[in-house]
Amino acid sequence: MGYDITIKEIAEIAGVSTSTVSKALNGSPEISIGTRLHIKRIAIKKGYKANNTARALKSKRSGSIGIIVPEISSSFFSRMVQGAASRAKERGLKSYICFSNESLRTEKKLIAGFIDHSVDGLIISLSKQTQNLGSYDHIAQLRKYIPVVMVDRVCDVMECDKVELDNIEASKSALRHLVSTGCRNIVFLTTIKPTSVSKNRMYGFKEECKTLKAIGGNGLRGKVVEMNGSDELEKRLGSLLQKDFIDAFIIADELATIKTHSYLQRNGYKIPQDISIIGFTNSEISKNIYPSLTMVSQNAEQLGKRALDVLALRMTKSGVGPACRQIKIRHKMIIRESTKQVKMKTNT
Repeated sequence: MGYDITIKEIAEIAGVSTSTVSKALNGSPEISIGTRLHIKRIAIKKGYKANNTARALKSKRSGSIGIIVPEISSSFFSRMVQGAASRAKERGLKSYICFSNESLRTEKKLIAGFIDHSVDGLIISLSKQTQNLGSYDHIAQLRKYIPVVMVDRVCDVMECDKVELDNIEASKSALRHLVSTGCRNIVFLTTIKPTSVSKNRMYGFKEECKTLKAIGGNGLRGKVVEMNGSDELEKRLGSLLQKDFIDAFIIADELATIKTHSYLQRNGYKIPQDISIIGFTNSEISKNIYPSLTMVSQNAEQLGKRALDVLALRMTKSGVGPACRQIKIRHKMIIRESTKQVKMKTNT
């Protein structure tokens, strides 16, 4: 092209106003992600010279990736981010790390910001609100232009690469361990119920209960209890313990596990003599409180590193392609003091 294309000409091609083009090229949140991407692609194709973002996109590689996780206070997410960021550094990639604070609206804003910074790919662990509402259009639009890898919290309806713990098998393993120690009245407790992680762990618990009962579960009684966040935990634990005889908990996230541990201690329950506990994640707190917590390790750093490896491979293949990968990472049971010793079978 022998001349510099103008904003007016881009507007005519895109079928929008000049103000919309100007706002889109300057990253205004007033313009939807889809429209913004459409306008920027036209600007790149037509050689628009006045916009730094367009020039960066024209080179096709910025050497940077975005990472979005729900929160940083969780030891699991902080270690997962550490794994992804360290692997990115090894590969010579710059990583931008942001937190959605479990908000769909914030998640959308962060993705829009990554578009404006021309990242080459995105790793995302979905917010509770995103999964609760089943709202994934913002990710579907982004994926038309750059590769996206979901990690830990994923959705079945979205076609993209996914890396997660084998949560179903992990939950089954936790239940089998408790049964092997003699526990029979076991509650699966979750305070993160909108998430795919919670659903899969709950499913694994229910399926293993059925399996164990079918082969002679010796009076096994499994129950699922869902709560709306860990703040509700202490309000309901007392009535739950008064209503039912419970000799073990499997708890879907670490914060709720630690709060349950604390509540039982304060209210005179002996762990594990009265009630055993198994949780998920395995941070420094889990092994340093007393009694120390038996945990299902989610291999957080490995999840982050694997997600980055999958993203880097997809980035070399020009983004979207066939055969999206669904990778499941194995868990590891860390046996500590909050569960009883395994009962040995004796010959009679």
